Amino acid sequence: MAISEDAKVPIKIRLCDTLGLGITYPGAALPRSIGKIIRAMIDDAGVPSENLEWHGHNDFYKGLIGATSAWLYGCTFVNGTLLGIGGEDRKYAHRRAHHGIHFPGRRGQRLRHDCDYGSEKLF
Repeated sequence: MAISEDAKVPIKIRLCDTLGLGITYPGAALPRSIGKIIRAMIDDAGVPSENLEWHGHNDFYKGLIGATSAWLYGCTFVNGTLLGIGGEDRKYAHRRAHHGIHFPGRRGQRLRHDCDYGSEKLF
């Protein structure tokens, strides 16, 4: 984070679970524990939560719970697809995440707008 401070440019760090095998329950050990990965970045490495991004895949149908867990432990951003478009089919859909979690503020409103707009134009 020293480089980010020196350059006065925020550095976003993407934490990847490209097989979707991250473990979400408390007590799981590193390197598989999603919560401990997020907390280690925030608490030990000093990365602000607004600079963290979760990039999980859905190969084993745990993409949504992995993203939810990352968000609950402090990760601000989560990658996904919009209506199944914009990524591999192994990513979970943001629409599912949006219905499952209330994102306060403009992010949720913008996501709803994007999903509704996409539905009208594509289907």
